[in-house]
Order: sequence, then structure tokens, then C-alpha cells
Amino acid sequence: MKRTDWLPGAIFASALSCVLWGYLLNSGDIASVWALFGVSNQLMASIGLVYGVTYVLKIAPKRIYVLTCFVPFVYLYVTVNVAGFWMVKHVYWNAAAGGYNILNSVLSCIMLGLGIIIVIAAAIKWGQMWKQPRFEKVL
Repeated sequence: MKRTDWLPGAIFASALSCVLWGYLLNSGDIASVWALFGVSNQLMASIGLVYGVTYVLKIAPKRIYVLTCFVPFVYLYVTVNVAGFWMVKHVYWNAAAGGYNILNSVLSCIMLGLGIIIVIAAAIKWGQMWKQPRFEKVL
């Protein structure tokens, strides 16, 4: 795992990525894959805002400044989760829909589930940070 210069491992990982990417494209149409990318992109943005909330909470002189990241995070995270679960239920798991694809539904559920885990872990950390005194005076 630590040897990043091992050529057989690099070739195998590249080939595996290409095969899986090709399978993903051949298992459905580009519209279903495009929606999957949309969900993953917005989840990455919400995780970036999670980091922003944590960072602002850690360094800002006033805790009210955390709202600059927290409000957009809540909006984006709720929106992407509602859209992602709607997509899974009404498109990927619906045999009558044109985008019926079990692979995309599994990938979407994995991404959404990991996003929930990250947000729960961050919320626990935010609670711990909120209880700590803001800045301790050193005499």
C-alpha cells in the first residue's frame, strides 16, 4: 500500500479503473451516468462545506461566522440527498423508467450513505468544538 512507485500495481489499478468505467458506460446510457455524476459532484461540494464549517468554527473569533458556511451546507446537503434518493427510487429502481439500472442505484446509495456518515461525524466534532471555550487567555 505504501509503494506508489510499483509499476505492476499502477498498471493494474489503471486497467481496473478503465474496465469499471467502461462497464458503467455500457450498463446504461449517458443520461443515467450524468445524473450519477451530478449527485457525486454536489456531495463533494457539501463535504467541502462541512470542512469549511469545521475550519471557521475552529479559527473564527466569533462563532456567528460559522453561518457563512453552515447555511449553504444545509441547503445543499438537503437538496442533494432529496434528489439522490428520489433518483434512486423513481428512476434507478423503477423498471418502467428509462433509466432503470441497479448498478447506478447501488453506487448512489453508497455515496449518499458515506455522505451521511461524514456529516454525522462532523456534527459530533462540531458539538465538541462548540462546548470548548473560544480562546483561552494566556497570562
